[in-house]
Amino acid sequence: MTDVHPGCMAASICYQDQLFNREIRDLNAEGLLAWRRRFRGYLDEIVARHPPRFDIDLDAAADMLTTLVEGAIIL
Repeated sequence: MTDVHPGCMAASICYQDQLFNREIRDLNAEGLLAWRRRFRGYLDEIVARHPPRFDIDLDAAADMLTTLVEGAIIL
């Protein structure tokens, strides 16, 4: 957003966090962490059979997969 001040996006993010109480935010966070654990389990199985050629952060890879799935749902 080079032509527009990003304030509206920042305000939206701040406002969105206030729409839910702590319990709902905790449930959302736990849901995302459950997806991370699920994908991490799949990645652990894959790595056990096919060791990677270079070091990889499997938690970061699991987070990336979670983000891809969530992004696809939104789109």
